[in-house]
Amino acid sequence: MYSISAQIALILYMVNDAMTQVQGPIGLSALTGNHEEGKKQISEFLSLFTWFILFFYLVLTFFSKEILYVMTDVRFHSAYKLVSVLAFLYVMSGVYRIFTTVLSFHGKMWVISSAAIISALVSMILNLIFIPYFGQWAAAWASFFSVMGYTAWLIIWSQKFDPLPINYSLIILSLILAMVLVITNIYIDNFKLLSFWGNICMKFLFLFVYILPIYLLPPMSEIRIALSKTTDKFIATFR
Repeated sequence: MYSISAQIALILYMVNDAMTQVQGPIGLSALTGNHEEGKKQISEFLSLFTWFILFFYLVLTFFSKEILYVMTDVRFHSAYKLVSVLAFLYVMSGVYRIFTTVLSFHGKMWVISSAAIISALVSMILNLIFIPYFGQWAAAWASFFSVMGYTAWLIIWSQKFDPLPINYSLIILSLILAMVLVITNIYIDNFKLLSFWGNICMKFLFLFVYILPIYLLPPMSEIRIALSKTTDKFIATFR
């Protein structure tokens, strides 16, 4: 069950990897050229990445149940319940990759190494203590808290050495909205408040609710501008 949940969550890793793979070299090059402009470019990427990866996280979390119903035997359908926890690991792994770029630029590899060691120890200890009592849920949450700690460690040290001008309002609003939507979806699913098609419609409505603030809230305007530029470039290629 845990393995199937992890495989579904791995879809988000592919999205994460596609978005962040080239950012490291580009970020290092930008920091080497014009340092302050490089930091601004990395910060803008962080805002865009966070919003987009959370959008894909919502899509995967909302529709993992339907994916498993189509692709697996009935015995494994309940594996979708772990996806929301495991998929979030790949949201965080994309975020901390951005800060490792800054740390690597300054040669602070000991921070990255120490974070990995601490994360592994926390995960191992939590697994040994809680898996006998809570099974797969303990494994999922142990991974969650170890990755959260790893991410927090890298962000704190990166900001200490060379702080990025982070758009905290955009990132926090995106994160809070995504978490509220996920929790609401879990609540509705647990109590079976809607029919199958009603549930599908609700999930699409939730995705719309996540997108809507970029057109309404000033702190989210950065996403709207980026989407507009991307759309214009896409249209121009076909003219």
